[in-house]
Amino acid sequence: MGSPPYRDVINSTLKQENIIKKYSPFKHDVNVINDVIKGSLLSPESNGLDAIKYAFGNKLSAEKLWGTNNEFNLFNDVRKLDIPVYFCAGRYDYTTPSVLVRKYYEILEAPYKEFIWFENSAHFPQHTENDKFCDLLLNISNKI
Repeated sequence: MGSPPYRDVINSTLKQENIIKKYSPFKHDVNVINDVIKGSLLSPESNGLDAIKYAFGNKLSAEKLWGTNNEFNLFNDVRKLDIPVYFCAGRYDYTTPSVLVRKYYEILEAPYKEFIWFENSAHFPQHTENDKFCDLLLNISNKI
């Protein structure tokens, strides 16, 4: 990928994703272009404009936020929160490594915290295990 900063965010991200896909033992993750964007186009709950907004919103976020958090370290900077916290992690997520998420969960202080493993997911458990994810959200909302 080269040395940071990654000036061409989209191409750098695609390179990273291709490397992860090539070496990951999990081969059933979501393809953002095929599954998310095309899904938005064809879904009865959304329309073509939603898909376009999704794509441009992601691109804008990546361009504006990539590299701005180089000095930010959750392990040092956010050790305590005063709200309930839920961590959802795909067992095979190497984009946001779930082992690091778990380590952070263990040091975080919060009035309530829960760590939920998605055993059959990588980076997109909300898509690959959508029933489990929806049930989780319903259970959390019922607690409120």
